[in-house]
Formats: sequence, C-alpha cells, structure tokens
Amino acid sequence: MGFIPKRERPDVMLGALRLVLAGGVYLPPMLLASKPTPAPATPLTPRQAQVLHCLAHGHSNKVIARQLGMTEATVKAHTGSIFRSLEVSNRAQAVLVARRQGLLPRE
Repeated sequence: MGFIPKRERPDVMLGALRLVLAGGVYLPPMLLASKPTPAPATPLTPRQAQVLHCLAHGHSNKVIARQLGMTEATVKAHTGSIFRSLEVSNRAQAVLVARRQGLLPRE
C-alpha cells in the first residue's frame, strides 16, 4: 500500500516501490507532515462507509459494485460524495483522511 506522487524523483519512486513490495507502506513526507484533519462536516452514510472501506482495500469500482450489489455508477456517486465530505480529491487522500478521523482503522 502506498501513494507515490507523479512528480517524485525516480530514485524516490524506486525506494517506495521496494518498500511496498517488502510489505511496508509508503506515503510521501508532504502528507505525513500535514496537520490533522478535522471531522467531516457531513457524516458518511452507512453505504458510503462501506464503499470507503472497500476503497481502503484498494478495490476497483467494478469489484466494489459486485461486492456491495450496486452498479458502478452508484459506486462512483458514493465515491464523489465521500470525496466532498472529506474535502479530498482522490482515493489515497480519502483513505488517509478517513484514518486520521477514525472512520477507518489505522493499518
């Protein structure tokens, strides 16, 4: 598991990939240095919480839809709502913020 920004230098990317392949977790220092995120203004619905849990496990929209018995369009709608609630713009940020806020267990 990890998140490697596209702008990272090749040597940093290689080190991050080695860490992840060895079973570790890589997050860039800029994410780790940021201050704690306040709780979301809008709490997640139970279904959004289920989708978030699947996102945290790295599942694709297709897999999430199959597991939760919904369409991919519904998964995309829930994902967008999660992003807005957590004030993030991608899955990695959503998982990181959700863990900081106690919405997901820390791993």
